[in-house]
Amino acid sequence: MFIMLSLLVAFVVFVVWYITHKKRLKYGNLTLVTGGVKTGKTELCVALAFKQYRKQLANWKRACRKARRRYEPLPEKPLLYSNMPIGKKGFEYAPLTLELIKREERFRYGSVVYFNEVSFIAGSKDIKDEDINDTLLSLFKLCAHETKGGYFFIDTQAPQDMHYSIKRSLSTYFTIYKRTTLPIISLLWIRENIFVDGENTVAMDSQ
Repeated sequence: MFIMLSLLVAFVVFVVWYITHKKRLKYGNLTLVTGGVKTGKTELCVALAFKQYRKQLANWKRACRKARRRYEPLPEKPLLYSNMPIGKKGFEYAPLTLELIKREERFRYGSVVYFNEVSFIAGSKDIKDEDINDTLLSLFKLCAHETKGGYFFIDTQAPQDMHYSIKRSLSTYFTIYKRTTLPIISLLWIRENIFVDGENTVAMDSQ
């Protein structure tokens, strides 16, 4: 009985500590997450992408109701794009194609886009073609404007591996520097960094 009571008290203390210390990530329309192997960067990005996509769908449904009342054309449904399979029940994903990346086709308005290990798509060595440089720079700098409020989530092991167009489109990014795995939850220790000159960074905050 004493052991069970002690475990219950310890669990309550942990829950209180977790709630009081947990911080919500404040992210924008273009979000970069970095971290080493198995630190949870993919897990975090996918969670953020699904969370934001639920919000985008809710906004779309409200817009549809308003359009029906006014007998106006319905807005197009936003999609969840990804270059890796992330679909789950109720949330199918659309493949992130080369035509979309090269801006030969457009993303649906209000969509959420996830780039897993973006250096394989836009790496630091892909700088010899000026047309590619200009295309990627426009893709990331204008992502929110051209998607009319869409969100891009990106992950990679190191910012140095990415094409410079991404770094020049961001002022801050998140780094997962430690992961603690518990029986019922994983804790991610995240630091926010500032891009100083598009290349070098300084730590801003830890959470």
